Amino acid sequence: GSGKSVNQVVSMLFQRLKRKRGHVSHYHFHFDNCVGENKNQYLMGFLQFINILGWFETIEVHFMIVGHTRNMVDGTFGRCKNK
Repeated sequence: GSGKSVNQVVSMLFQRLKRKRGHVSHYHFHFDNCVGENKNQYLMGFLQFINILGWFETIEVHFMIVGHTRNMVDGTFGRCKNK
């Protein structure tokens, strides 16, 4: 795996979403199928919490096809994490 924990993923998303709140009404997430990082109850619970708070009108979650996840999204986490 990449070594990212669900805590790191949720923390990074929280920081990003705080900045987007009020500027974006519809948010689309594209995650890979990693159960430890993305496809789990903690991340889904976090996104449900953001939805309940009404930060965005809609939140969509998409999971990429297994084996097709090596793209620019993978590199984005590293850039966000290092800021």
